[in-house]
Amino acid sequence: MPNTKMDKIKKSKKLLSKHMLTDIILLPDIFAGVGCGEVSLFMFVAKHPQKNLKVKGW
Repeated sequence: MPNTKMDKIKKSKKLLSKHMLTDIILLPDIFAGVGCGEVSLFMFVAKHPQKNLKVKGW
């Protein structure tokens, strides 16, 4: 999804209160032609809250 989707603080806090974000993988600029800008894969573990666990960036 576009990187700006996780910038929404209220929605991000709600998402991370229920699901754990484990990895963020920045993709090459292959979606620039369709107007998405920077795109990343966000890997989640469903139904496990984030708490204070660190996120890996690739």
